[in-house]
Amino acid sequence: FRSTMSEKVELVALLASCVLVATNAGRIIREVAAEKDVVALDKSGSQVEDIAAEDLENADASAVVTIADRRAQDCIVNSLQKKFPALQIVGEEGDIPPGSDMIDIPDEALETWHQGRAPDVLAALQTVKAEALTWSSVCVWVDPLDGTKEFACKRVSACSVLIGITLDSVPFAGVILEPFRRSAAGDLGVPTVAVVGIGVVQSEGQLQARPSEGLVLTTSVQDKPEVKATLDTFMPAHPSTHVLRMGACGNKLLRLLEGTADVFMQGAGTCRWDSCAGEALVRSVGGLLTDLSGEPYTYVKDASHANSRGLLAARTLEVHALVMEHSQKAV
Repeated sequence: FRSTMSEKVELVALLASCVLVATNAGRIIREVAAEKDVVALDKSGSQVEDIAAEDLENADASAVVTIADRRAQDCIVNSLQKKFPALQIVGEEGDIPPGSDMIDIPDEALETWHQGRAPDVLAALQTVKAEALTWSSVCVWVDPLDGTKEFACKRVSACSVLIGITLDSVPFAGVILEPFRRSAAGDLGVPTVAVVGIGVVQSEGQLQARPSEGLVLTTSVQDKPEVKATLDTFMPAHPSTHVLRMGACGNKLLRLLEGTADVFMQGAGTCRWDSCAGEALVRSVGGLLTDLSGEPYTYVKDASHANSRGLLAARTLEVHALVMEHSQKAV
């Protein structure tokens, strides 16, 4: 497979490849989780250092890394790069040399994914933005293990593999793989795939419609000042709102797509690889993700990757606007 930057991207092949490597990354993550002790490291300083078990709960989530993160990224990034040499990729763990977790992506495996999609979905995937999808306009953003701190603390249900695809610096398609979720068939590792302009193209079970009474707002276990300030004014104005606290950015954004939450809010501390896949999923069903003041983020490979102005996402534009009235005053 040879490609140049001006050549068109076959979206079906790229999506199928992302699902395949995410599934393999999920298997790697489960292998590491099965080990007796998972060593957590602090990558925030000039040297990577071990984090003592008793200090892990208070550690900065963005600074925690494990061998599972690095092995999963080797599988995802290096396998995709081998299959698509011209593909632009940004991975959370930086440049990792190809290792034993890199896999070949055979065309037969992609065909298996094709056969599992409805004909109308495949037809839509082959035509949506077809002229705009070139290797120079597309970039893949990878968080090989979202929720690393949760993983190291053995709260594995919050963990996921995030692969987002941007078109001209805007999230366009996303794959979220939950390694520890069991499918209806009994298999571990459930992928959710969506494309803006098409909708959800692969998921486990029926997506729910939220009931009309009250809102469910999901946020982190501990509030950043800007989130606390927003909640301090929003909750008295909307007292029927239920606050659902959980770890991992991708986990919370997936709750919006599945219909178990209406709005997601988080302070500064995440990066583009945390939000890209989830933003694509939310946008695919008519939702919106911005910073806390309502401005969109752009995803530029060679610029800052920090979501320094926080995140606000909602299933509908109306709910997003409702919460933004309060979040704008807090930032």
